[in-house]
Amino acid sequence: ADVQGVVVTGVDERGPSAGRVVTAATGAPDVLVAIEGVAVRTPAELEGAVARLRAGEVVTLRLYNTEARSHRVERVVVR
Repeated sequence: ADVQGVVVTGVDERGPSAGRVVTAATGAPDVLVAIEGVAVRTPAELEGAVARLRAGEVVTLRLYNTEARSHRVERVVVR
């Protein structure tokens, strides 16, 4: 599949995405394709989207798993 997004290379083990987002260390990595419905295609777009988030906010992440070849949605609380 031709998926545009940012490959997840790591997750803070104490963070809200721990155990919910797959990295290369825990399996076939997820690709983050959108935050709150806004596409993230590059690390710079990801940084911009994250910079707009506020602690306590519940956000929707759209992910594509490279092994399952399917999209899914995860909702996490920003810390």
